[in-house]
Amino acid sequence: ARQLADTAPLPLPHGGRRGQQRQRALSSPLFRALDPALRTCGAALRDCFRYLQRSPPLRAKITVLESRTKEQLVWAGEPGGLDRFELMAMCLFFSLIGAALVSSWGNRPSIAWVAASALIGLALPYIRLQSLTTARFTEVTRELPAAVDLIALAMNAGTDFPGAIRRVIEGQTGVVAEELGEVVRSLDLG
Repeated sequence: ARQLADTAPLPLPHGGRRGQQRQRALSSPLFRALDPALRTCGAALRDCFRYLQRSPPLRAKITVLESRTKEQLVWAGEPGGLDRFELMAMCLFFSLIGAALVSSWGNRPSIAWVAASALIGLALPYIRLQSLTTARFTEVTRELPAAVDLIALAMNAGTDFPGAIRRVIEGQTGVVAEELGEVVRSLDLG
């Protein structure tokens, strides 16, 4: 409790894809109510992981966990603009909620049921992240061939590469248009 009280929350993402996703997520009253707790617990987890990384046996495992979680968030399109530590905090919240729900049912449930519900709650955000990743990859697989053909057609007509991409993403929505828009913004920035 003291660690949480002394920890400043993670900063709110303002720019880029994470900032846009966070602004969309904050339009939901439930997410808006949970956001400060997520950012504070995420910062506490970040500090805890930094402390645990001082131990050589744990350093590699924590680094792998952080990098895999960050990679999964990127593959899923950074839902809700979540940081890797915020996602882990969400896992802890769901774990506590699952354990609390099962322990409040009936008269004295066994520790096995409480532990199982806590583990299920812990896994739920990662399961949802995996389903978002699968849906995103499916959409990319469906949209990418047409986009590549249109880019090639525009370049054969004499348009340069950034101009061809701009023509393809004009008025388009979807994962490929979003990612190609990031490519164009990066090219514009040099």
